[in-house]
Amino acid sequence: MLRFAPILLLALALLASPVAADPDLEQISVERVLEIASDPSNPELRAKAILEFGRRHNARGVAVISSALAAPEDVVRIAALRLAGSLGKRGARFGDQIAERAGDPAPLVRAEVAWALGHLTRDHAPWGRVLMRQLESDSDLRVRHQAARSLGRFPGVARSSLPLLVKAMESQHISVARGAAHGVRGLGKAARPMADRLRRLALGKRFVLERRQLSLRALGGLGQWGVGALWIARQQVGLTVIADAELSRSTLGRTLLDLDRVRAPRQAADRVATLRAYERDVLITILPALADLVRRGRHPVIRSGCAGLLASLGDKAAPAAASLGQGLVTPGAEANALEALDGLRVEDLGPALPWIEAALQSGSDSQCLDLLRFLAKRPRLDRKAVVLISDALQWGSKDVRAAAANALGALGRRSAPAIPVLKACLEQDTNLRVRILAAGVLARLGGPEAQASRKTMESLRIQVSGPLLGHLDDALSRLAAEKK
Repeated sequence: MLRFAPILLLALALLASPVAADPDLEQISVERVLEIASDPSNPELRAKAILEFGRRHNARGVAVISSALAAPEDVVRIAALRLAGSLGKRGARFGDQIAERAGDPAPLVRAEVAWALGHLTRDHAPWGRVLMRQLESDSDLRVRHQAARSLGRFPGVARSSLPLLVKAMESQHISVARGAAHGVRGLGKAARPMADRLRRLALGKRFVLERRQLSLRALGGLGQWGVGALWIARQQVGLTVIADAELSRSTLGRTLLDLDRVRAPRQAADRVATLRAYERDVLITILPALADLVRRGRHPVIRSGCAGLLASLGDKAAPAAASLGQGLVTPGAEANALEALDGLRVEDLGPALPWIEAALQSGSDSQCLDLLRFLAKRPRLDRKAVVLISDALQWGSKDVRAAAANALGALGRRSAPAIPVLKACLEQDTNLRVRILAAGVLARLGGPEAQASRKTMESLRIQVSGPLLGHLDDALSRLAAEKK
């Protein structure tokens, strides 16, 4: 056993480190190196000679690869595999022979097989499937680690390999998980189908921190499809440094980082203009970042610009509804945030309603008028819209109260829950126009409570003229017709 120790140590060194020059072989001719590499009598020297071809990147080394792959000594087979991989496409002719060594009894040889297949610069599906089998079932961690890394060079089998790689990141030994993260990163855009799963792994707090960090590394290879998740991750303890590093690798990520840090309006406008030049599909992938910047951008130009970008996405901006709602009470973002909310479907507006209520209570008159028109166009909000408009009818300025009455009228029968507020407005409001508008809504709703307000409406006739009198007479006519 002891006589094989030097060979084993050499094999480990070959696997762990790049090829270095051998002082005994560095100066001799290629012919002499070829002669030594073909001599099976001294396995250790033969392995060094084979590696010397790899160090020189000399294609004449292909002459010894085939026989060396079949050598009985592990160290020679490892050297042959290393040479074949270092030759790249020139070593690809031995790919099938290398793949056959995937069942080699020596773990170090199997690990070198995984390395070599990934360096033959050929996306050959059968070789990719060999690597998948190694990742799934090999008993040695080094083999599984290297197989996972090399799968990143086989986008042709990404549909099958990606689930295995992400599963390895989630549950296999951490050394294998590191290789799998490298493999996913290497697949680049081909790994896009796993973006959501990687995002859950990166942001799921049930996973240990190192696995979450590995997922961030993998997301960094996805380009634009990983930017949104990386942006969210940068705000979590233990992930910020890695998330920022991965974001800075892409132009899109760097633009967002700059937008988060600049203070001058001109710089902010330039970064927003850069983002506006991207296609709509790209903006959808960075939606979490845009939503975050709407809420906490350092300058009104940033908040307004990002809200405007979300507005350009139409109903695809639905996941940002809460942030857009908050934008209604964030200086600079109010107008564009409302425009973005206007593009959402009614069923997606729920997270924004508390912020709409806050804006109605604290916003300027012009903003409140815009919000009331917004609510009046969405009768499907039903009671939620009625409650918000009723509140404005009680506490807003006279112009806001008038707009609230008109908004309730636009909702038709859906505004019936507001009848008590309308009656109180008719009887107590300090502005005559608002009282007349409330009377018109009550008359259209009809019913016993509206009839009970008829005398109050009649008492107002002597106080108004012109269009308001016509509006009041129309309301009284409706009530009279209903009574008949």
